[in-house]
Amino acid sequence: KNHFENKVDITFESPVSSEIIISVKKSQDKRLKFEIYSLQGKQLYSTGYQKIILNQSITIPVDNLKPGMYFLNVFLFSALGHPSNFSLQFDIVQLVDHPF
Repeated sequence: KNHFENKVDITFESPVSSEIIISVKKSQDKRLKFEIYSLQGKQLYSTGYQKIILNQSITIPVDNLKPGMYFLNVFLFSALGHPSNFSLQFDIVQLVDHPF
């Protein structure tokens, strides 16, 4: 779990298997943007939200990514368009169905 200046909570199991959940708790920021990068720096996912609703939950699906290590970049944009951002590292594992 990560708190970014008490504005955004990011929750995920470690390692991640299917999704990352982002909750907007309190924010004067107007826009959000999320990006996922591989360790090699390749952008694999990007989405943005033009209007933030307090207590909104945003789910980022990651079940299409191969097992490995990734970075989630989160950008918060103020009403004037000034960004603030942070980055989190997460791992994805492959779920295995056991026959027993």
